[in-house]
Amino acid sequence: MKIITTSWDDGALEEFKLAELLTKYNIPATLYIPKTNPERTVITEIQIKELAAMFEIGGHTLNHVFLTKVDTAKQWQEIEGCFSWLREILDVVPQSFCAPKGLYNPAIVKMVQEAGFINLRTTHLLENQLLYLKNDLPLLHTTLQLYEHSKLTYLKHLLKRKKLSTLVNWLVLNAETDLLKLTEKYLCAIRKKGVGCFHLWGHSWEIEKYQLWKKLEAVFKLLSNQQDFSFLQNKEIVS
Repeated sequence: MKIITTSWDDGALEEFKLAELLTKYNIPATLYIPKTNPERTVITEIQIKELAAMFEIGGHTLNHVFLTKVDTAKQWQEIEGCFSWLREILDVVPQSFCAPKGLYNPAIVKMVQEAGFINLRTTHLLENQLLYLKNDLPLLHTTLQLYEHSKLTYLKHLLKRKKLSTLVNWLVLNAETDLLKLTEKYLCAIRKKGVGCFHLWGHSWEIEKYQLWKKLEAVFKLLSNQQDFSFLQNKEIVS
């Protein structure tokens, strides 16, 4: 199966500008939204409900807490509390979770499972497999972030995570960094293999800050033309 999915973190005020483009190009999305965020304003619960009519809403802790930096009790409060909050305001069982900044460990993975989530999205880049498993919990790694990373950043990212096979695959693609060209190359790689997942992620506030909307729209336009791919939300990949 060849899949295209996108996910967007933080639930910032620019989320509706992003939603317009997602809708325009019929691109599926999972929005990972905390209840509060000390770094920036989060959209209201009423607005979250409005977006939930179009997209999957995933957990992103209650207060955008970096989970590996706090004790066990606080971790559980942020993860389970987020699950319960989303279930209450949306009247559905939330299925997808992403830790702020992608910071997690085996203990956190176990808590995510115990809270009731059925998958964990990471911030691992340049991946195009369908699923990975950690303690029987499906992990959704990502292919590209909608952000202009340098070759050095990609290299450091892969070496830090000891992703040598992923590094080799990226080098085979000429260590490309242009987002549109990388999108084309990874789609071609998945098509050639016959199975895989192209997963785009980012932050609407970051796209606004660095004025990447035209770049995002170009990527969306390219993705929307991939008729031989299935377009799914994060939860649907697992199910």
